[in-house]
Amino acid sequence: MSFRSYIAGLGIPTFTEVQTINGIAVVALGFSFYLSWPGSEFKAKVEREAGKPVKMEPGLTRRALAVTGVHALGLFVPALTFLVALPVNQFVMPKWLARADLPWTPSPNVYYAVRAAGCVGAIGLGALMVSVFNTLGSQWNFLGVRERPKLVNSGVYSLVRHPMYSLAMGEEVFMAMMFWNWMPLVALAGVLIPAFAIKMPMEEQAMLDNKEMGDAYKAYKKQVPWRVFPYIW
Repeated sequence: MSFRSYIAGLGIPTFTEVQTINGIAVVALGFSFYLSWPGSEFKAKVEREAGKPVKMEPGLTRRALAVTGVHALGLFVPALTFLVALPVNQFVMPKWLARADLPWTPSPNVYYAVRAAGCVGAIGLGALMVSVFNTLGSQWNFLGVRERPKLVNSGVYSLVRHPMYSLAMGEEVFMAMMFWNWMPLVALAGVLIPAFAIKMPMEEQAMLDNKEMGDAYKAYKKQVPWRVFPYIW
């Protein structure tokens, strides 16, 4: 089946239902990442209010940067693969990418419902990321603490200590749903989870070592024992 245009003379192309849901998924994923990007104005505001990032011990900085690069690849490579390959191929899944389709073959209604739920979920995560940025405010940083540090323990930070990583892992799950593809799940299990497991202790040690917030962060760890998912991790 396909969605057809009956507007005479315009020559609007025909799209199948699968092409349509692929297009919706591409738009949803792109919008989710757009929402999740802090932007230059936000970064400048953060530096004005809290100063520049405090340099960590050189060896720790190198390791943390390396791990950051790894988990960034784990998130962005699958996303960019879909965002580029599908529009280039007229929103038909290329054969080489279709080899990673989920093995489950449900009814059409379930198939489209799962994919639509993935699209909605991805946009929802983008909106949640905006909320995290607003809660974190001037303390946002890729690594370590800023010159004028302040403990953030409100909002979602009252539930988990690293909510941005929670959302990144959720994005991989929703990506698998919206594109019906297991490649993001491999990136989640093989890249993101190990990288976050290595990086989170580094970040927490930098906060514990900070003279201005070390004691407060130590108490915060006791108040909020979960790093990314309550009662799980």
